[in-house]
Amino acid sequence: MFSSREVQFAVLAFSSLFSVINPISAAPIFVALTLGSRDRRRAAFRACLTAAVVLAVFAAAGGAIFSFFGITVPAFQIAGGILFTLMS
Repeated sequence: MFSSREVQFAVLAFSSLFSVINPISAAPIFVALTLGSRDRRRAAFRACLTAAVVLAVFAAAGGAIFSFFGITVPAFQIAGGILFTLMS
């Protein structure tokens, strides 16, 4: 059904997004900023839609954006690692 490589990519993508979005610490802020269930549903939908659009744009045009700015993947990985280290 799924190859090992696809499962590995899915787990990596999910864990990366989970650590960046950090829903456990964002939930109390989300509840405090939204008044009713209607507002919560609307805000959650907008957040999901925005995240999906940003992910789709960077998935489709990420290589072109990197080459335009002269950024290599290893350099981006190093910068991301430094940022994660500074944030922890």
